[in-house]
Amino acid sequence: MLVVHSPGHRPAAFPVGPPLSGTPASAPPGPARETTVVLTRRADLGTLRGIVTDRQGVPQGSVRVTVTDGSGIALAAVTGPDGTCRLTGLPTGRFHVAVAGRRDITVRIAVFADDRSEGFRLKLS
Repeated sequence: MLVVHSPGHRPAAFPVGPPLSGTPASAPPGPARETTVVLTRRADLGTLRGIVTDRQGVPQGSVRVTVTDGSGIALAAVTGPDGTCRLTGLPTGRFHVAVAGRRDITVRIAVFADDRSEGFRLKLS
């Protein structure tokens, strides 16, 4: 599956498969297929930014953060060395942000379009 996304646009996914049946595996590859992708602009998408720290407030890198809305929308990001992460392309609404695998470290946050979303801070215990 090829997934194409760009901030402020609806993501698109396209199936990508093996060579057509009947083509021997040892055959040289044929010409590449060209696909034009047109992404639809979405004005109702927002960006969520946050930081993960330890109890002393020291930023924590390489922490997986998940964002869910309770109805199946789920995204994840890994914090950088400075403890921050950024998730783009979220629909507007309320979400739960959590450290992956830790239901005890979570916060509820609202996502608004046009970069007006609240930031979050998660503290590892």
